[in-house]
Amino acid sequence: PRPYLPSHVASLTGAGADCTMTGDEHAGKACPARGIRSFRTCRILWIFVEISLGILVIFKNLWVRLRLAEAQPTLTPPSAGTAGTTIMTAARVADIFAMIDVHAAAGTMSGKLVEAICAMINDACHDDDAKDLHSQKGRRRRERDAGIGSTRCYKQMRRLGKGSSGRVVMAQHRDTGQTVALKTIHARGGARRPNVGELLKEACILAACRGHPNLVGLHAVVRDPGTKQYCLVMDYVGPSLFHALDRHVEEHGRAFPEADVRRVMRQLLTGAAAMHERGIIHRDMKTANILIGEEAGGVVKFCDYGLAMPTAKAE
Repeated sequence: PRPYLPSHVASLTGAGADCTMTGDEHAGKACPARGIRSFRTCRILWIFVEISLGILVIFKNLWVRLRLAEAQPTLTPPSAGTAGTTIMTAARVADIFAMIDVHAAAGTMSGKLVEAICAMINDACHDDDAKDLHSQKGRRRRERDAGIGSTRCYKQMRRLGKGSSGRVVMAQHRDTGQTVALKTIHARGGARRPNVGELLKEACILAACRGHPNLVGLHAVVRDPGTKQYCLVMDYVGPSLFHALDRHVEEHGRAFPEADVRRVMRQLLTGAAAMHERGIIHRDMKTANILIGEEAGGVVKFCDYGLAMPTAKAE
């Protein structure tokens, strides 16, 4: 029979109701019953932590679904026969920006979603004739229905520029001979593929700015059938103002004359005012992001909208 231990002795030695050790045996030894109770307590705590994490995941998924439901109305691509019905206003650009951010955070940026966004952007840039211009025999039916052209429609000629975010090449449309600029983006931050969300955001800004003589506009978003990567088809203008200034100094030994400075500045101010009227801010205006036509007295245009943002619905 087990000897009687007062409650205060039992608490000091760690003996419990399930303990079979005597009082002398507890001296300097660990009680098995105490270890069992500690194990049970840890197990209960672990189960509680797992349940808490599960509840947090459920609430996070509900929050993501609510955000996606709010963005869902902008996912509808244009139907057949309704080309040119999409108007890329600042409010619409802001909605697409928010939708891209939500899907990127949730990891739901699927290929079909990208195609739907590309279709909306291309619809804002083309009428029926322009869409037929970018068609190609033998293109996949899925790409044709989504309004996405192929880079095979263009013959690449030479590289215009390369930076940390991507590269731009001069190209020519194989059917029409129109000279354009093709921009692709690089993968950054150790990613295996480029962030298509960044390219789609810039495409939205380009679509909102198209049609103005001092803003580089978008022709289409196309895809390389080999690499499956998307690129932007933009206006081709000429060299950057940065290189034009350097070349002028090398050739003439002086800067632009006052008349040329006034001509360039007037077009820059006109282009900036046009962007602001459309609810777009460039946020990266510098001579490297300004293009100037190669002909004498050429047009001046802002380009590179990688950091641009819509002011509509902005905090």
